Amino acid sequence: GSVLVDVGQLADTFMFAQPPDVKSTTNILLEYLRSRGDREEDAGLQTRVLQINLIHNNARVTDAILDSSDYNFTHFDKIKIAMNCENVGLYDRALEFYSDMKDYKRVLGHAPNMKIEHLQGFFGKLSPEEGIECL
Repeated sequence: GSVLVDVGQLADTFMFAQPPDVKSTTNILLEYLRSRGDREEDAGLQTRVLQINLIHNNARVTDAILDSSDYNFTHFDKIKIAMNCENVGLYDRALEFYSDMKDYKRVLGHAPNMKIEHLQGFFGKLSPEEGIECL
């Protein structure tokens, strides 16, 4: 049938509570998004559920969502999420979502805090020239 409640507005209700109810908001958004699959029109909600958890000190939740085969999000705002990941120390994820050399170089300054597998994967995707430029 038809949608009775706007999921974004419902999420707002929980996030405007004092304190914000991050867990309920996350659960509502994930349940909605899981049932719909990975749709381009849900890019804003995908971004939102990831960002809410990054901003509210739940980086592990964001990491788990991104790793989960239940969601396979691909339409979220990569740059916005990359910046949030970088801000909370998820440098592996930030590197994964950035697409600009200056961002790569900045994040690679944190290479000692990154997993070697992620660094190998990252450099494996670059051309030899790009790899040298990053160093």
